[in-house]
Amino acid sequence: LGKVDEVKKLVALGIEIDAKDYSGWTALHEACGNNRTEIAKVLLEANADVQMRSQNGTTPLHDAAANCNEKLIKLLLRYGADPDAKNDNRQTTYDVVNDDVLEKYKELVKKVLYKYADERADRLNKSRKLKKPVFEMTGFNAADLFEDSSGEDNISSSMISPISTVSHFDKG
Repeated sequence: LGKVDEVKKLVALGIEIDAKDYSGWTALHEACGNNRTEIAKVLLEANADVQMRSQNGTTPLHDAAANCNEKLIKLLLRYGADPDAKNDNRQTTYDVVNDDVLEKYKELVKKVLYKYADERADRLNKSRKLKKPVFEMTGFNAADLFEDSSGEDNISSSMISPISTVSHFDKG
């Protein structure tokens, strides 16, 4: 499972799950871009925003579709990902999937959207009710992880997310 346990620990600490790195990627983007299905599952179970966009408008589903990762695609769709979301280049997920598997992708999306329609609707309604900053819920501030004992910043929390670092460098 690689770094899954580390991600679980960070989630349990109350880390800002949707923090973005310098390119606008969240930990979920990193997990999907690097085919880390188990990490993506942990993040989604912790209410990571499945629709979060990077600086170029890419969603985690764009990443999973571009990688033709069927497990990740199913997982993201089940958690409410929008296959018709467009990035800044006006590309949907259908546009970034390899042409040789496009028809299979379309069929997969259709089946998953049908099978999990009620669950997707429930998740959407719950996420609208639960969206509060982690700080408001727990008093935890992710920037605290970047301070040394002198109180000075070692690294800017706006530049990199601890969870996305774990997701990105976990190639095992």
